[in-house]
Amino acid sequence: MSMADILGMPTYVDGVGDVHPIKVKDWDLFEKNANVLLLTKNHLPLNIEEDIPLLDRIVIGIRDEELVDSLCTIFNLVLKSNEFRIDTDGKDYFFINENNQIITNKTYEELRRVILRQNIIFEPKVYKDKLLQQWAEKVLEHRNKEAANITMEDMITTIAVLSGKHYWDIAEYTIYQLKSEFQRINKIKQYETTSILYANPYAAADVKLEHFAECLELYEDPYKGVFKSTEGSNISKAFKAN
Repeated sequence: MSMADILGMPTYVDGVGDVHPIKVKDWDLFEKNANVLLLTKNHLPLNIEEDIPLLDRIVIGIRDEELVDSLCTIFNLVLKSNEFRIDTDGKDYFFINENNQIITNKTYEELRRVILRQNIIFEPKVYKDKLLQQWAEKVLEHRNKEAANITMEDMITTIAVLSGKHYWDIAEYTIYQLKSEFQRINKIKQYETTSILYANPYAAADVKLEHFAECLELYEDPYKGVFKSTEGSNISKAFKAN
């Protein structure tokens, strides 16, 4: 198990360099531009047999300057740069910064995968069947309504209050560190509450005491169990997500 995520260390991507996780202080700017990272080949299908790179589908296919600007902003954040821009050599286009770091259609998809993982972002799944797509979206919407309304600000204030840390310290946290520490606090609080119930002989039989240091599931797929009732059936197999 790598310690890079919890220690906030960068991940090296061949042909690009060290990719740094987003810090809490940069989250607003990152989130404002992050929608471009959620675009996949399944969102941008082409009626041709050739496998066109994802970056080509975005830059050449959509031709939206705002998306290009969003990509430049994200590249600047994760590569500790200031001036990413799109350029061309007369034949191919590429993104380049003041340090001559270059991102092409050959390196973008691995870079994108690393950025999503570092910052615990899950791309939305696209299902072949429209009814299944609508069902999945309704299930996720219902789950969100049932879950506690916890924003990133709430995570920050919880950590600050319970740990005594200053906000300027938490501002330097990576998103992974923030969510990991917040979930650990939840585990500890649940353990303390359950321990009290466990001491009650009338309740102990129905209470499961989970260890407060149990492994966190930060990367659990939000789509897990969406089609639980049909899992393993022919219906489930017929309408697999792309």
